[in-house]
Formats: sequence, C-alpha cells, structure tokens
Amino acid sequence: MISGATLLGKKEDYRQLFFGRIARYVGIILFWGTLQYLRYVRTGKAGVSVRDWWNNIYSSPKLETYWYLYLYLGFLLLLPLLRKAVSGMTDKDYRYLFGFSGVSSVLSMLGYFSGCFINNSVFLLPSVFLYPILGYWIDNAPDSPHGKDVRKYGLAAILPLCVIVPVSLIFARHTDWNGNLMEAIQCFTPIVSFGIFGFIKCVAARRSYSARLKKAILAVGDTAFGIYLTEDMIRNQAIKFIVYIRANDFLIAALYTLSTFAAGVIFVSAMKKIPVLKRLV
Repeated sequence: MISGATLLGKKEDYRQLFFGRIARYVGIILFWGTLQYLRYVRTGKAGVSVRDWWNNIYSSPKLETYWYLYLYLGFLLLLPLLRKAVSGMTDKDYRYLFGFSGVSSVLSMLGYFSGCFINNSVFLLPSVFLYPILGYWIDNAPDSPHGKDVRKYGLAAILPLCVIVPVSLIFARHTDWNGNLMEAIQCFTPIVSFGIFGFIKCVAARRSYSARLKKAILAVGDTAFGIYLTEDMIRNQAIKFIVYIRANDFLIAALYTLSTFAAGVIFVSAMKKIPVLKRLV
C-alpha cells in the first residue's frame, strides 16, 4: 500500500523502470539470497552446489520471510500497467474495488469455517494489484471535514476484528483456536490494512511535528527495508545476550524485539554510508 501511494503517481518510461528499479531490485534478491544461502551452508542446512544455490534463489529462499521480495518484484513488473489503471479510475471505481475485496473476504471466511470452500479464483484479487491501488487511493483522497475519515478508517480496522474473534471462538471450540483465528484474520487482511493505513495517514495529517522529529522519523523509516533484509542475522546475535536476562516473558520478548530493531537501525544506517552496499538496503 505504501509503495502504491509513493510509486503509482510517478512518471517513468520503461527504460528507467527496468534499468533503474528492477535491475537494482534483482541485484538485491541475488545478493541477500546468496548471503542467506551461504549462512545455511555454513550451518550444514544446505548443500554446496550450483543447483542448491539456484533453488534457493529461484524456487524456495532459505529465509522464509524473503517471499515478499518476489511479490514486490511482481509489483514492479506490473507498475506501468497499474499506473495506467489508476490514471483512469474514478472514486466510484476505487469504492467498487474496496467493496469487492470486502465481499471476497466475507465469502472466504464463511467458506473456511463452514468447510464448504468456494472456488476462490472467482474472487482472487492479487496483492500486487489490490494493495497498491488502495494505498494510492487513500493517499490521494481529499480529507473530509470534522474528522469523518478518521472514524471511517478506524471502524474499517476494528469492525472486522469484532467479527473475527467471536466467530473463531464459536467454530474453533474443539479445534485449534489460534489456527482458526489466524486464518480468519488473513481473510480480512485487505479491510484491516485499509483501515490502519488510512487511520495513520489522517492522524498524521492533522498533527504538526517539529523539524527534528520529522528528520528522526524519516531517518528511522529509511532503514525499514534494510532491517527486513537483515533482522534474521541481527536477532541471532541479540538472542545471545537476551538469554542471560531473568524477567517476565513478555518483558523479555519486548526487549528482544526492541533491541533487534535498535541494532537494525544502527547497522543499516552504517551500511547506507558505504557506496556499494547502500544500494542493497
């Protein structure tokens, strides 16, 4: 959604797209995919061969969270077509898209809990299409007076959870409640994401921030992608110190997360100072 908000309104030709964005992004996949593969080779979890390396890069990345790299590459490849689409869409078209995603969410959850699965190909809205366009719509929508948008987005984020939790409790009484809850939340992810993104945008637009705070937020935000790429390696180092702490489990988990994030900000910020590496984070 953020990428849709920031990229769909830009003007780029195919040369700029392929030799600028896509070529750099393929380099990121090759570099970090190879680095993670070598880590698994070192620990004996992967064999040393060109075939294993290629399977890690092309088929199944060793680090599971790297699935998003491939999804985002698909978004970049479709970027010219998505820009054409939003250039001709009206507010009614955006509302239809959001309504359609809501209907598909409800039907998907009903199918999951009833055991009567529909052919979801009928309602399939790929992430590379749905989320960027909704993000662009939210970012370019004019603010309505009296904070009406804040309430609208807040309800969009909260109401699905008010449905998901009781339904999960009813249908998962004798089964895995946590698994059912996660499946139900995934069905409603488009609506919840729409609400959260819109709510944050509205709240941020209505507040004034000091230049120093804005600079700090932008500096930390600029490391987000790099932290995503490196957090697995950073966590493996942070846990070596966390295991010696004796405290409440929740406090330990919070400390583990915050220390990993803080170390990630410092590490990625340092990488961005190095000419070659700064293009890989």
